[in-house]
Amino acid sequence: MNAVRTHAPRPRSLATLMQPAPIVQPYDSVGRALRIMSDLRLSALPVVDDRGNLVGQVCADRLRARLMHGDAQAGLHEPLGHYVQQPLSVVSIDATAQDVQRTLASTGSDAAYVVDRGGYLAGMVRWHDLVVPHEQVRAPLGAGGMATPFGIYLTAGGVRAGVSSRGLALGGAALGLLIAAAHLLVGLGCWGLDAAAGTRVLDLWFSAAPPSGLGPSSVWLALQGASAVVFLLLLRMSPITGYHGAEHQVVHAMERGDPLTPEVVARMPRVHMRCGTNLIAGIAVFAGLLQTITVLRPFGMDALLGSLIGAAVAARTWRSVGAFLQQHFTTRQPSPKQLERAIETANELRERYPHEARARLSLLHRIWTMGAPQTALGVFVGTGVPLVALELLLGRLQ
Repeated sequence: MNAVRTHAPRPRSLATLMQPAPIVQPYDSVGRALRIMSDLRLSALPVVDDRGNLVGQVCADRLRARLMHGDAQAGLHEPLGHYVQQPLSVVSIDATAQDVQRTLASTGSDAAYVVDRGGYLAGMVRWHDLVVPHEQVRAPLGAGGMATPFGIYLTAGGVRAGVSSRGLALGGAALGLLIAAAHLLVGLGCWGLDAAAGTRVLDLWFSAAPPSGLGPSSVWLALQGASAVVFLLLLRMSPITGYHGAEHQVVHAMERGDPLTPEVVARMPRVHMRCGTNLIAGIAVFAGLLQTITVLRPFGMDALLGSLIGAAVAARTWRSVGAFLQQHFTTRQPSPKQLERAIETANELRERYPHEARARLSLLHRIWTMGAPQTALGVFVGTGVPLVALELLLGRLQ
């Protein structure tokens, strides 16, 4: 009888087990390290330098000995550099799960730090990551993404999924066309008002800088605001907002480690704290206040005071304003088809991430995988070409 041939089980890669490591640096305070340890229930934290290379670890036992036998309040403000010691468990990014298991067994540590060949801290593997069944292991993804009229784009750790770079550029062009369309509608409204009432509002719309006089400058500001409002209304009606909502929902589900099913994803919030809408909201609040104060000069305020007021208000309100815009304008509840396509993209990213994620990325690679250059190029083309044609058209109508 022929012997039955068997194959040895394939060693589990660290890519399927490794988790992001909470890090501190030598100049961080003891209090900050203790807060992280308390929140994550860790007994030690890796310490890295400014380049992200592992230089040691700080242990709760050593910090406790300092704080319990001295001035605790003063100790909380001390730099961690005084308490850094050699890490007990360090493994190469090329190691296997069995290597980590042996390392943890020999050192008695709860976690092993994973470094690449240059010493860069890529992540960590805790002991319970080794015993969770393989099919349940999901690397948490701090994913970023973008929405287009054709679907969504997701990225994490240099891994991409969803629409292509061409799709991102076309999505940016669609946004640019909406901006141009909003400008066109306001311009046509000005032309209609001039034709009906004999006003000269279109001249103000054409003006790139605010005119002199309180009345004309106020109308000019109102026209700028009207273009922004019309753009938001057009955006709300476009398919981009449905995909944008679906993008946020799948990212929330991935970050929670929840299953990517329509029932689970659909109940996730559409507002996300890392959305670019928040940044745009902060810029808009700052620029709007600065421009209003500079143009109208209430109580004799100048541009310097306007910039200070704009910065202060933007710093206090950018998240709340961004959340409001996300909830009511830049996202909406996705259709079942949009949600399904977003889930497909998230599953693609989740499957590819353990095998393709990179510990260290160049700045250019990081910017490119964010999708910002492709989208910005599309917005530039989508806005610039129609607006040039629009200026020529309305110029002839004057």
